[in-house]
Amino acid sequence: MRHAYLIMAHNEFVHLQQLIDALDDERNDIYVHIDSKVKQLPKLYSKKASLYVLENRVDVRWGHVSQIKAEYTLLNAAYQNGKYDYYHIISGVHYPLVSLDEIDRYFSTTFPASVLMPMDVSEDEIKMRIGYRNFFMRNLVSHNKFIFKWHHILWRAALYPQKKLDISRDISFTDGKASQWCSLTHNAVKAILDKEKVLTKRFKRTFCSDEFFIPAALKSTSLPIVYTDKLTYLSFYYGNAAKLTEKDYETIKASRCLFGRKFTSESLSLIKRIDSEK
Repeated sequence: MRHAYLIMAHNEFVHLQQLIDALDDERNDIYVHIDSKVKQLPKLYSKKASLYVLENRVDVRWGHVSQIKAEYTLLNAAYQNGKYDYYHIISGVHYPLVSLDEIDRYFSTTFPASVLMPMDVSEDEIKMRIGYRNFFMRNLVSHNKFIFKWHHILWRAALYPQKKLDISRDISFTDGKASQWCSLTHNAVKAILDKEKVLTKRFKRTFCSDEFFIPAALKSTSLPIVYTDKLTYLSFYYGNAAKLTEKDYETIKASRCLFGRKFTSESLSLIKRIDSEK
């Protein structure tokens, strides 16, 4: 099978090269989007896979529609460059937990379906994230404490009258919640790209809508989808993906997932142990 790995990265560039090394195979092409806030780009290389570090880069902000725009940048680049059986959207802190042969075998059993990881969601959460207009998202997360504080105050202040008066947008175009880390077929990517203008407009002023984007894009299609919790292993700490270390090895192994996240430069011993078992 032919695979395109679409990597969203903004830091941990030592590990990013380790990830590229792990994916370096004739069956794979690798596309890397590095946040435009990064001024000094890392020197990345591959030996067997074609490697494309995108020149068109998005200033990605947490919880902001810019996350979707970055995904579209990757999808467009890969789609225009060739036809792949699967387009895998992963982060720069992912790492394969099994061999590339095993990954290839797995997706030969799911083809021609896209593979998504479902996430639990309530109607109230959908309404809050997608229905209400979320202003001041661009700087909701900031290292500047003053900016961080005041954008949170302004964000909540703008939500208050919408909740009080029950003013919200139509959310019927959504179709549940799934991880943004997913594997899409060529036909699914085409359907998603065809809706780029519509969806980037609909998801403007939403909150963390990257987890609603792919299901919404595929909702009106008849394209097959496989839902599984075996795509990416994640451990959470206060709502965010926790850094993985060697103490997580047994849990990771028991998960039987294809990939794991979040690996860092401190995960070297864990990576060596994982690789020794492939």
